Amino acid sequence: MIARTYLINPNKSQEKNYQLLLGIHETIIQEAQEGVTVKDLYTQVDEGAEARRREHQKELARKKQSESLERYSESTGDQNGVTQKKFKRFKSYKRDNQFPSRVKDLVIVVDQKAATVVLPIMGRLVPFHNCLSY
Repeated sequence: MIARTYLINPNKSQEKNYQLLLGIHETIIQEAQEGVTVKDLYTQVDEGAEARRREHQKELARKKQSESLERYSESTGDQNGVTQKKFKRFKSYKRDNQFPSRVKDLVIVVDQKAATVVLPIMGRLVPFHNCLSY
């Protein structure tokens, strides 16, 4: 039985997934020969998918880094007048008395105002700045 899937007004995710499935289908059609086991076909398809996944992860990491640099950077100029972007240094609390009052119980506290998670580690309060917007 021969069948074909038709997508009407697909979104980008659907198109991408369909293209992936077509690529897998093409690989199987090309590699399926007499004497080739299903396990060998699966291994070839899986290796190709893993390579595509690694490349996609690298692409996402580059995109995320450029977005972060754009969002959390400050421009600085050097003596030549060239501006460069550098990451800002985040300091959630400058003094101990600025910690939320709930941290005295040595519990994990999420301080949305300072965009910080405060963790008690070995009896000391350790703030971790959170760059996510709420």
